[in-house]
Amino acid sequence: MIPARGLRVAFLSASLAVTSACVTYRGPRGIESAIEEQMGVDLERDFGLKLGWTTTKLAGSFVGGDDADDALAFKDLTGLGVAVFRVPKGASSPAHIDPARLLAGHFETVLNVRDSDGQVLLLAKPQRGTIKELVFVSCDEEEVVIARLRGDLDRLLEQALQAADEGGVAGARRAVPVAAR
Repeated sequence: MIPARGLRVAFLSASLAVTSACVTYRGPRGIESAIEEQMGVDLERDFGLKLGWTTTKLAGSFVGGDDADDALAFKDLTGLGVAVFRVPKGASSPAHIDPARLLAGHFETVLNVRDSDGQVLLLAKPQRGTIKELVFVSCDEEEVVIARLRGDLDRLLEQALQAADEGGVAGARRAVPVAAR
């Protein structure tokens, strides 16, 4: 039998380990370094958050507001990871990220839009005719946002493609709520 004090220490240690992993998220493995290499600078992480199935559902219950018109409703999500990086001076401008060098073969590029506002990429992993996993990358002179979403993402993808056609990079950013400014 484990003493109560030992159980508390184990619980707090596990909680700290899980929490630190949730707030130190840097994006899918290797994507940060691939972007740094292409931009010619070391990115400075401002924010990172990763939510698994349970924490995504818990957060959704607090936030609520799953409007049928929303491109992304919490009820559609089963996981979310977001990392925001500050771009230091000296980066190649305007951003030009080659999606083929980011997640080599694991995802298909479904959107690559560039204009004077920067660049937005949507990389999808189709599964049985639907999109269940999506990586969003947004780069401009000031910041890089990387978001990995899991769940029922067909509606989000459709709206992001339409928004990019109508509003370029700014439209694509607005269509993906985790990346809107």
